[in-house]
Amino acid sequence: MRFSKFLKSSVQFKSPAVAITLAAASLMVLGGAFAFAQMSPAGSAKRIDSVVLSPSQQRAVQWTQGRQRSAKPLPTPIAKAMPGGAPKPAPSAPSGPRSLSASGAAKNVGQAERKTGDPNSIPLRWAGKFFFSKSDGDYLCSAQFIAPNIILTAAHCMRDDSTGQWYKDFVFALQYQRGQTTQQVTPKCYGLWNKWVHASDDDETHWHYDYAMILTEESSKTGNLGWQFNYDPSEYPTAVKVGYPADILDGEVVQMDGGPLTTPETRPGLVMLRHGNPKNASGSSGGAWIGNFSPAIGSGKNAVISVTSHHLGDETTVSYGPQFDQDFKGLLDYVQGGCK
Repeated sequence: MRFSKFLKSSVQFKSPAVAITLAAASLMVLGGAFAFAQMSPAGSAKRIDSVVLSPSQQRAVQWTQGRQRSAKPLPTPIAKAMPGGAPKPAPSAPSGPRSLSASGAAKNVGQAERKTGDPNSIPLRWAGKFFFSKSDGDYLCSAQFIAPNIILTAAHCMRDDSTGQWYKDFVFALQYQRGQTTQQVTPKCYGLWNKWVHASDDDETHWHYDYAMILTEESSKTGNLGWQFNYDPSEYPTAVKVGYPADILDGEVVQMDGGPLTTPETRPGLVMLRHGNPKNASGSSGGAWIGNFSPAIGSGKNAVISVTSHHLGDETTVSYGPQFDQDFKGLLDYVQGGCK
């Protein structure tokens, strides 16, 4: 396990006001029961799609230890390198007056000692494995609590980006290590921006929306990471990538790799992390990128500033993630409100 100390920085930033247009609810069938869902056709205006599960649907999700261990790590998506490095247009931001943005502070429940790869350490104690099912079997990603009842992961761990099909049987195993967990929670509702679903493989803008949030009935037993959006990347010269890559200890122990954080000029809306570990890929999707990584609780420490989204070609030592802006806060507010 490799780990280095990284420079820390404080964050001050501004954000445009969030403007979200919600769609009328429709019914969809999930596993023989009904769930209220909001769906967006391809090419529609930007909005949030969500699914609300009934109590019986929540109880119906069952993952044994054997099923979890047989789940396959979801391969980290590979984006196409742009011909000649031509820049793509950045996602459009809603117009309106600018105001100071909000941030969430990390919160710890109980005491913990910090050790590399120890799920009882701060901030690893707020992360875990995220299990789900696709049409071809069971898979896993990485995820983490960012509020007492909110889990953050990658959109590609919850929904197909080309067909719009939602995956199912979601469960989050907090502090997962070698089959043991502190807590297993299922969604009450979940949502993501509809712009994640796109019509063209050459559309780069959808990567900016590769994050999703889940509302849980039960609060985290260990606390949660903080978060930041609309930050200036220069305020975070480094970050630490957390997750469960399958090529390290079979993905059974949480890992972390850090390095310089930059914004690629030819890929606006994204941040790039040069963590240097070629094995830190499959299974780590959705894992947090933590700014001001620290074994202690304090103002501005342990803030999630992105999640593992994808890499380019065979270069797995460099990862890309969405640069959180006002849309991140818009989704957080929406999901915290019960996806309605």
